[in-house]
Amino acid sequence: MFGPVSWEQLGLALGIYITTLNVIEKEKGDSTDYLRKTLQQWLNKVDKVKDTRWPTLIKAVRSTGDNAAADRMPNAIKKHSSLRKLVRESNYFEYQCLLSNETQLLEGFLTRKDIMTSLELIDARKNEDVTEESRVFF
Repeated sequence: MFGPVSWEQLGLALGIYITTLNVIEKEKGDSTDYLRKTLQQWLNKVDKVKDTRWPTLIKAVRSTGDNAAADRMPNAIKKHSSLRKLVRESNYFEYQCLLSNETQLLEGFLTRKDIMTSLELIDARKNEDVTEESRVFF
């Protein structure tokens, strides 16, 4: 999808300060690692980041000039992030939800009931700001 070469440009477009991006660049790794760490900082709302929703990311990717990646993102999001599809197509009662990138250890889980309750709340609110692609915290 999005090329890791433009990670710094993307970080700036997302509202991350150049000083934060410089710290990321000083850590060991390649441009793919830097892109991953930049997105982690964005999701953690560092610096002047206020909005961590998909439309913001798509707009930032487009601002780097990678329109093809920005155009593909909505379909990729729908394909890979549907909680309804996950719950509907599996028989699991618990889902691991957090993995540490450093240790690859399970750090948390959600129950099917938690997910279904959240989806029911989304349906009840009918709010544009809350969608199936919104981040959910328990």
